[in-house]
Amino acid sequence: MGENNSLRFGVGYDKWNHPQMIADLTLDEDIGGNKVTNLLDADDELISDFEVLNVFAEFKNTSRDRWPVSFKLFYFKNQGAKGIGAENDTGYLGRAQVGDYETKGQVAVRYAYYYSEPDALFYVFTQSDTSRGSNVKAHRVDVRVGFFARSYFNVTWYNSRLAVGDDETLNRYQVDYIVTF
Repeated sequence: MGENNSLRFGVGYDKWNHPQMIADLTLDEDIGGNKVTNLLDADDELISDFEVLNVFAEFKNTSRDRWPVSFKLFYFKNQGAKGIGAENDTGYLGRAQVGDYETKGQVAVRYAYYYSEPDALFYVFTQSDTSRGSNVKAHRVDVRVGFFARSYFNVTWYNSRLAVGDDETLNRYQVDYIVTF
């Protein structure tokens, strides 16, 4: 798309075999740090299988070195959703970023909107910051400042609530120092 613009597309497909085993370990608290937020029957069995088709697109403009702009869109559809899960099988994510944090002292500001119905994604795939992997509607704002050796400081505000059902809104602020390998 020219010297300063790029456009990428991708498609993926993930099929989980025996996801109930992971759900059982989480429900028994043998796996911590997350919750099962997919739809369960009266016996705590997952209603749906997880055969997730995902499509993404990314546009990036780098005409201004210090302030490149990028937009990413992701769409998810669980082809294995069953029963009531078939009505709750879709998710998407949109993210906009201005700036670049890969160089020391440079700043990037990012905004993302997440939406995942309960059976769109198997819970371990998605945003662990909320402890709600699926069934989430969330806003996230990050300010990142590049440091040295592929590292950066990150300040995040995260606001989420259930996509389906009522629950308390989660407001979370966090500060991280992240090193990539």
